[in-house]
Amino acid sequence: MTQLLAYNGTAYNQRQGRLGKLLHDNAKWFIRKASTTCHRMMVPIFKYHEKNKPNMPGVDALEEAFNFVISLDDLPVNKGIGGFKDIPGGDQNKKLFMEMRDILCAILREDSHYHMRTMVLLKYVHDHWDERFEIASNQADHLLRFGEMYGELIESLKKLPEDDGMDVEDIDMVEFTKQVRGK
Repeated sequence: MTQLLAYNGTAYNQRQGRLGKLLHDNAKWFIRKASTTCHRMMVPIFKYHEKNKPNMPGVDALEEAFNFVISLDDLPVNKGIGGFKDIPGGDQNKKLFMEMRDILCAILREDSHYHMRTMVLLKYVHDHWDERFEIASNQADHLLRFGEMYGELIESLKKLPEDDGMDVEDIDMVEFTKQVRGK
């Protein structure tokens, strides 16, 4: 897909070509509008599920996974690398992921046809987890959980001491080496 979008006279992995614009500008716009429209129409179903709490632990676990992934983009350290932005009206990517979560979970709670097939898909991925999934998931996990993994280090770097102006600029390296070695 990346190669396909690179054609039409633009550099590798860029969106300026005709196909890149079709995907990034047109298709994503359409998907967001369709998702919002569908989500609005399904509000009564969401309210019904909220009130009646269907007993579907697999769907609950999937919803929990969605919430975890959504929370990673809310981490301050991820804001600069594609995380959700604090903008008036909310971030459109966050809105899309939340709508997708709500729509998918509602469909899975209501329709056994899709529920069974989605659970089989997840079981298949689990049973056939190999280096293809491992490499891709580890790369994504490290990128999105960067702030969690290195948060303390990042915070400690913000607190570096200020220069006190007491540094010696002209150091006699021969004398300094003797001092370090204790000679």
